[in-house]
Amino acid sequence: MHIKKRSYRHVLIIITIVSAILINCRVSIAIPTGQGGYEESDKIIKDIYHEITPASIKDKMLNEAQQLLNSGKYDDAINKINEVLKNSPASVTAYEILGSSLVNKGEIDKGLDAFKKANKLDPKSGSINTKIAAIYMSKGQDKNAKNHLKEAIKRNPDDRKAHQLLGIIYEKAEENTMAIGYYEKGLAGLPREYIGIKVNLARLYNISNRFDKALGLLENLITRDNKNATAHIVLGTAYLGLEKTDKALEEFGIAAKLEPGTERTHLALGKAYRGKGDYKKSISEMDEVIKIAPKWPAGYFQKGETLFVMKQYDEALKNYKKAANLSNEDIQINKRMADIYLVQKKFSEAIILYEEIIKSRKSAFEDKFILATLYQDAHSNNKAIKLYRDVIAEKPGHVLALNNLAALLSEGGVQNEALKLAKKAAALGPGNGYVLDTYGWILFKQNKFNEALIVLKKSALLIQDNPTITYHLGMAYYKNNQKKEAMKQFNQAIQLSKNFPEYKESLKMQKELGNQVH
Repeated sequence: MHIKKRSYRHVLIIITIVSAILINCRVSIAIPTGQGGYEESDKIIKDIYHEITPASIKDKMLNEAQQLLNSGKYDDAINKINEVLKNSPASVTAYEILGSSLVNKGEIDKGLDAFKKANKLDPKSGSINTKIAAIYMSKGQDKNAKNHLKEAIKRNPDDRKAHQLLGIIYEKAEENTMAIGYYEKGLAGLPREYIGIKVNLARLYNISNRFDKALGLLENLITRDNKNATAHIVLGTAYLGLEKTDKALEEFGIAAKLEPGTERTHLALGKAYRGKGDYKKSISEMDEVIKIAPKWPAGYFQKGETLFVMKQYDEALKNYKKAANLSNEDIQINKRMADIYLVQKKFSEAIILYEEIIKSRKSAFEDKFILATLYQDAHSNNKAIKLYRDVIAEKPGHVLALNNLAALLSEGGVQNEALKLAKKAAALGPGNGYVLDTYGWILFKQNKFNEALIVLKKSALLIQDNPTITYHLGMAYYKNNQKKEAMKQFNQAIQLSKNFPEYKESLKMQKELGNQVH
C-alpha cells in the first residue's frame, strides 16, 4: 500500500547576515538569531588582541609595549615596538603586539601585515592564525578566515576561540550542523556563568527542534534581570517549542520591555499567542510587525502561520505569497504554500512548488519523498520511481520510500526487486500495517500464498478499518482454501466502504463464495 508522509513546518525566516566588524580589541559580529532578531556577539572573542600577558614577556621593552597596548596607548605601543624591531627583526612577539596595536588603532591592513610576518616567523603558532582569521572576517573574507581557523585548530585542537569563530562562519552560511559542532567545542573550559555563544548555540538548537538542549543551556542562566533581549527571545522560543506557552510569554514579555515596539518582540509574542490558541492576539501582534517592518517577510510568514492554524487557507496563502515576494530564502515559504495546496487538494500546484523546492541546495531528502508521493498520486510513476530511488540512495533505511517504490515496481511487473524492497521495508518497520500490507500483497502476487497470509494477518491486526487491507487478507484466505474466513473479510471490506479500488472485486468474491460457504 502506498503511504504518504507530510509534515507541516513552522519556520523562522532569516533575511540578512551582517558582516563582522573589528572594534576595540574584539571582533563584533552580528549573527541572525533565527528567533526574530540578531545576537550581537561582541564578547565571543574577548580581548583577542591582548592574549600576550606581560608576565610571559621577558624582554623589558616588549613588556612595556604590551602594557601600553593594554592601557589603550596604541601609538606609544607602536613606537616602542618599532624600537624593538630595529634590534630584533625576527621577534614574533614584537610583531604580534604591533599587529594588535595597529588593529585597535583602526589600521586593519597594516595590522594584518604584522600578523602575517609573525606567522611566517612562527608557523607553529595557532593563536596568530586565529587573529589573522578575525581580521579576514571583519573584511567579509570568510573563506580566507576559515582556512586560517582550521590551521589554528590543527596546530592547537583546544583553541576555543578558533572553534567559536568557525561556528560563526558556518552559522552565517546556514550550515547549522557544522556550526553547532564548533560552538559546542568552543564552550569547552568556559565558566558555567558564561553566556556569549550559548545564546547562538541555543538558537541553532531551536532551529533544529532540539528545544530541550536549548533549554538546558539557558534556563538557569538567563534570569529575569538579564538585559539581553535576544537571550530572552531564544529562551522563550525553546519554551514555546516544548509547549510551555506561559513561560514563553513571560520571556517574550521581558524582551518586549527591554526592546519596546520592535518587530522581533512583537513577532515572538505573536507566535506565543498562537501557541496558546489566542489567534486574535496573535494576528494583532503580527499586524504590528508588518506595520513596523513592511519589507520584512517574517511578519507576513508568521501571520500566514496563524491563519493556517485557523484554517483560513486563502488568507494564509496571500500572506505566504507576500513573504515569498520579499524573501530570497523562499524554500520554507514554498513548503507552506504547498501544504495549503495539499489541504485544498490542488495537487498540481503543490507539485509545481515542490519541483522548485528540490532544486534548492537547502532541500532535504524528505522533500524529494513528498514530491515522489505527489507524482505517484498523479500516476507519474516513472518520475516517482526516480525520486524514490534518490531518497533511498541518500537514506537506505527510509521505510516509506522502500515501501512505495516496492509498490510501484510491483504494479509495473518488476516483482523480484519489488519483493526485495518490500521485505527490507517490513524488516525495518514491523509495526507499520501499511508496510506489511505491501509486503504481503507482493508475496501474494508471486503465488506465495501461505507466506502472504501470515504477513497480511499481522497487517490486518494493526489496521482494522482499511477496506483494501481487509480485501487483501480475504484473497489470501481464499487462495489458502479458507473460504469461510475469506468470506468474512470480503463482507467486512464491503461494510467498511463503498469507495475503495477493490470494492467491485470484493462484491464479485462475495457472490462467488456465497454459493460455496454454508
